[in-house]
Amino acid sequence: YEVLRSLVGSEMCIRDSDIPHPALEVIITVDEEVGMDGAREIDLSGLKAKRMLNLDSEEEGIFLTSCAGGARINCFFPLTMEEIGQNYGYILYRTNIKENETVKEVRLEGANDRVQCYHNNEFLHTFFAENLWEKVEISGRNAGGRIDLLCENLSRENFGTGLENQRKGISCGVKINDHRQFGYEIYPLSLDKKQIEAIDFDCGYIENSPAFYRFDFEADELCDTFLNTDGFDKGCAFINGFNLGRFWKIGPQKRLYIPAPLLKKGKNTIIIFETEGN
Repeated sequence: YEVLRSLVGSEMCIRDSDIPHPALEVIITVDEEVGMDGAREIDLSGLKAKRMLNLDSEEEGIFLTSCAGGARINCFFPLTMEEIGQNYGYILYRTNIKENETVKEVRLEGANDRVQCYHNNEFLHTFFAENLWEKVEISGRNAGGRIDLLCENLSRENFGTGLENQRKGISCGVKINDHRQFGYEIYPLSLDKKQIEAIDFDCGYIENSPAFYRFDFEADELCDTFLNTDGFDKGCAFINGFNLGRFWKIGPQKRLYIPAPLLKKGKNTIIIFETEGN
């Protein structure tokens, strides 16, 4: 039914002479919430269009734009990872504060698992574990500006009552000064190989903020080894596009195993996503 409804609606828009538009090409896919299975099998060889408008819907009459794997999502309410088709990694929520409003309190409603809060690129607070939903008082801030909330998906439970609370990111909302905040830019950070390879390391660096670091080294011999993350705080590491895993200075994981098949003779590249700004 959903597919037929989309086909009929698309055909009506294309043939409607009362709505001015250029030539349109319409692609309809299904099953995009479990790994982009529908889009992965599309044959794009016959398409001529240079621009795409990505639409998605789960409820009749409600459509979202720039979703299902898009680089940025604009929405009125915060959406969870599952609602945008993301299964793992991080997700960044960005929202603007009114020019005449000063941020004095921040509170998350329905968030998982660990959230770092920044105002104008300056760290404010980390919401985690027991204090995840607590109200945090902020002082010494200027009016207006931008709030960034970087959420990390730490893991998923597969037993017990926790199964009912496994939506990652922000599921209910954000309160600023005890009122709900609306209007977000959402950036999915699944950190898959394609996204890691697209990182621009020439776009600048903001001190004390989450950042990607790249290290190149030459390997003359291929053997099993380890990556020592001493000096970093918390994050994850990649070698030649392969995700080695997470690290955290409080332990237990501080050294990441690198099996020989992940290395290559000559130049190898290590990329570290460090979330604490160290």
